[in-house]
Amino acid sequence: ELELVSFKDITPNVRHFEFKRTDGKPLDFIAGQFITFMLNDDEGNLKRRSYSLGSLPSNNMTLEIAITYVKDGVASKFFFNMKVGDTANAMGPAGRLILKDEEVKKIILVGTGTGIVPYKAMFPELLQRADDTEIHILQG
Repeated sequence: ELELVSFKDITPNVRHFEFKRTDGKPLDFIAGQFITFMLNDDEGNLKRRSYSLGSLPSNNMTLEIAITYVKDGVASKFFFNMKVGDTANAMGPAGRLILKDEEVKKIILVGTGTGIVPYKAMFPELLQRADDTEIHILQG
């Protein structure tokens, strides 16, 4: 279970959320992974929505996500009505959009909108590789 610590609007349709575990434990993850929230729709049906983690793995006491508001969206309705201190059920992290340990000559990352969120978590490692690796981030 996660508790909302803070939120702020990035644009009129995109909100940044920061959560912490309610048990006080750290959330260990690899930059590029996502977390899945379990939500109930208006009829009580369980819905799952996954969001890429934008927080740095070295700061694992909180996690950051960004969500684009979707009119009539189950998740939008839930998240955009949350107040600091509210909780949500979640599982994870999971996902394989991670930087491999192997040496590569070029890295190309492509994303649109909130799809660039996982790259924020990757920046420290990308900077370490910058002298030996050509890195491009394409945002649409």
